[in-house]
Amino acid sequence: MNRLASAQSPYLSQHQNNPVDWFEWGDEAFQEARNRDLPILLSIGYAACHWCHVMAHESFEDLEIAKFMNERFVNIKVDREERPDIDAIYMAATQAITGHGGWPMTVFLDHELKPFYAGTYFPPTPRHGLPSFQEVLEAMSDAWQNQKELIAKSTDEIIEQLKAQNSKLNQQLIHRDQVLENAIANLRQEFDLNHAGFGGAPKFPPHTTLKFLLRYLTQDPNPEVMGWVERTAIAMASGGMYDQLAGGFARYSVDNRWLVPHFEKMLYDNAVLIEVYAELYLRTKNPRYQKILQDSVHFVLRELKTQEGVFASSLDADSEGEEGKYYAFDLADLETALGDKSEAAAKLFRVSDAPSFEAGKSVLQYDLEQELSSEDYFALQQTLLAYRERRIRPDRDDKVLTGWNAWMIAGLLRAATALDDNQVALAAQAALDYLLANHFVEGELHRSSLSGKLSKVPGQLEDWTGIGMALLKAHAFFGEQSYFQKAVEVATEITARFKTEIYYDTELRHTQTPVRPRTLTDSGYPSPHGIAAEFFRELYLITANSEFLDQAQEILTELSALMARAPRATSSALY
Repeated sequence: MNRLASAQSPYLSQHQNNPVDWFEWGDEAFQEARNRDLPILLSIGYAACHWCHVMAHESFEDLEIAKFMNERFVNIKVDREERPDIDAIYMAATQAITGHGGWPMTVFLDHELKPFYAGTYFPPTPRHGLPSFQEVLEAMSDAWQNQKELIAKSTDEIIEQLKAQNSKLNQQLIHRDQVLENAIANLRQEFDLNHAGFGGAPKFPPHTTLKFLLRYLTQDPNPEVMGWVERTAIAMASGGMYDQLAGGFARYSVDNRWLVPHFEKMLYDNAVLIEVYAELYLRTKNPRYQKILQDSVHFVLRELKTQEGVFASSLDADSEGEEGKYYAFDLADLETALGDKSEAAAKLFRVSDAPSFEAGKSVLQYDLEQELSSEDYFALQQTLLAYRERRIRPDRDDKVLTGWNAWMIAGLLRAATALDDNQVALAAQAALDYLLANHFVEGELHRSSLSGKLSKVPGQLEDWTGIGMALLKAHAFFGEQSYFQKAVEVATEITARFKTEIYYDTELRHTQTPVRPRTLTDSGYPSPHGIAAEFFRELYLITANSEFLDQAQEILTELSALMARAPRATSSALY
């Protein structure tokens, strides 16, 4: 039965023709598991995920594996981007069980939706110390049939651990000056002196950390801190993680040198990075930052803007079944595209006989030491871009997420200021007005839409806080009072809907997991709790209403000890 054919998620639609009898998350699947007395196999991923595609081809398209899954499990597919609440709880469970996390994620649940086993990618045959997916399926089916007492004990232990993680943090109030001093000291220890950025491989763009540091520099113009920001900004945009032809950043670098990316491009990364490069250009007037900002904005407006004037979630890592095939070049490609100018391009983009990627190809980089005029650079870039666009493009996930769009709106408005480009501001305003007109229905904010059709998923804290901040940014830019009035309404709704002594990611009435999720830390993108604190603080600065200040301080007080010792995980709260 093809239950995913009408799914609102492109990721779920990718699996509609699998021989696996997939259900969407919901009562139909839960009741089916109870009726057949079978465990639930929950598979979570997202459309741009390379390893999700790999496991789908290897296992979910395999007739024998699918037959076993259909006989022994009730199988549920979830798009982590559409349902971050479900992903958050079961990712925490996966990390508790295995010590690590990632996607695709496979979690086995009982009839109360409690997890008893989990993992990430499982290969079709045993390798690298991993059991085959078939072996895992057989073991879980056997455990369900013969070891239910052990399963019950395991699920209870895991749930208690998750409840403890999501309870209120011990309030060890640390003064803000001390928090900042400790945060800077910790970042000093984690800064990569060789390649910039923080930590090692895989290296993610530290956008929320850079945004915090830029704000910190307004009160303490510390040249060392500015050095961290600038070195990281230049290193990221000089390596392969940045698209040297079209602009925009990939999700992360697999190495510590920003060289070879994991090629998917996510809306949220580019939203915050556009804001970072806008701030850097406003502060320094460095033309390199201006170029990166312009190209990244053009990338978003050209490749991610939907027919409705809002923004798609991501571009895939793969094309023609290969990761990075669309983006990689060799010397022959350069010669075909550029003729006698190929040598200059090879030097500028660091393409040689010693390839930096797979199949003899290289990921384009930018050599800062090459002396080319801006006109020559632009000509090489545009000619190669036109050559590349003849290739088969990666797929786009057209799902429109409220929170991610709100972050992009805020980023574009800051870019419009930095670039003095009113067309960019108008694009941001059009996206905001679309969300206000279409994602708000009878006072309810929806999480996502596809081709103008709303999903049934209710807005989460991420969406409400994101739209609140976008409204304040739009009010500041355009002076439109209705945006400010709506922001105040949103703030009131956030407290009413998401606060039950403490703030949660979901409304209590919409929580469908055994534990109500709370995302207190940044996990590749800003924490909704950090954004909530910023939103309430900004409202207080505008209105002098102490209730907004109290809400911000309550969140920051709970997080203060964590901010002091783990600034990279809490940078959005440090803004």
